[in-house]
Amino acid sequence: MIVRFCLYSVLKNLRFSDPFLAIYLIELGFSYAEIGGLLGFEKLVTALLEIPSGYMADHWGRRRILAISFFSHAVGLSILALGALSDVPALLWFFLGLGIYGVGEAFRTGSHKAIMLDYLDVAGRGSESTAVLSLTRTFSKGSSALAGVVAGGLLYLLNDYSALFWLSAVAALFGCGLVLSYPKYLEGETARQRKEPEKTIDPHEYKLGAMLRNPKMWPLLVRSVVYESQVEVLLKLFLQPFLYQGLTAAGLPIGGVDAAAKRGTGSLLVGVNELFRDSLGAVGAKNSARAERRFADRRSVLRIIYLLTTVAVAVLTLAAVDASRFSLVLVGLATVGALTFLQNLRRPIFVSELNEVANKPLRATILSIDSQARSFMVAAQLPLLGLAADHWGLWTVGAITGVLMLVGALFYSRG
Repeated sequence: MIVRFCLYSVLKNLRFSDPFLAIYLIELGFSYAEIGGLLGFEKLVTALLEIPSGYMADHWGRRRILAISFFSHAVGLSILALGALSDVPALLWFFLGLGIYGVGEAFRTGSHKAIMLDYLDVAGRGSESTAVLSLTRTFSKGSSALAGVVAGGLLYLLNDYSALFWLSAVAALFGCGLVLSYPKYLEGETARQRKEPEKTIDPHEYKLGAMLRNPKMWPLLVRSVVYESQVEVLLKLFLQPFLYQGLTAAGLPIGGVDAAAKRGTGSLLVGVNELFRDSLGAVGAKNSARAERRFADRRSVLRIIYLLTTVAVAVLTLAAVDASRFSLVLVGLATVGALTFLQNLRRPIFVSELNEVANKPLRATILSIDSQARSFMVAAQLPLLGLAADHWGLWTVGAITGVLMLVGALFYSRG
């Protein structure tokens, strides 16, 4: 089963189209506001369905829900590969494709991790959970890096974006078949059938409102929501347009929309950039425990990471003021790599700190609140930031996220 879990991590991250989605939409003539609206809609669908999909996974079966997730991904990616039907407005067509893809994302979140933990418990290997989760995360990061490089090479050779979507859809269908090959006892019934001895439980442990009023809890959550949402906004709406502007200005077109266009050598650099970023992300995650040990407490580490990230956002904003200068583009890409490193360095430390502050019966609930709040914030921001980028330039995306990061920093005076 461990081999299949690793294979799942590979297939889940073989999204060859991801490094080029916003670039593809730009080359089709979409404005930043329209791109922000499309990506925000996908995130909104995921956020709205996150809790219902978790309920379905627990009561109908995690294996089935994951199969639906992969199938939804395949359908959504296929719609994006088709581009648009002649009698359907392109914007509506892409809303449909990304909406269905968002459904797949909602059905995916949390289910597979629950399956892995359930398997380890049933097999009497619960003590190996950290090692197994780390192993699958390594495969996940490695496959993301590989997908970026392969996608860049394919786009260079084929000069066709649709190939990236079709290939991603095929990988999703293989993922659907993989999870259906899992043993049926991993649907989740086993966990529900295991009855713990009756014990006296302090009702206060289940009072969510009381825990959120904990002076250490809600500032921690606010900082997390602000941090993760702003980094995601930069990676979703800033990075690809920034790359596109810089490469185009340097005479390195990406190509792929117009079959007669010059082959885009820039696509190779986009793929290399993905390899660079994901490799740094893996290094960051691997060094979380080491970073934690170097300081007296986790909050000190989180504070330093937050400060460094805010500085990185400021550097990105300055680089985007004149993306026609390739030297500034390189500075910006190096800074995005640093952001990816810091984000992956921070996340395990944050979860450990949250685990210490939260009441044990409500840990999953708190993590769900954190995830949904981030999703809603990203969904609300993307269209508005797209409008700002259309009117004043891409640098405004970095400037606004930087201001919001500073607002989040105010909560370090509490908790």
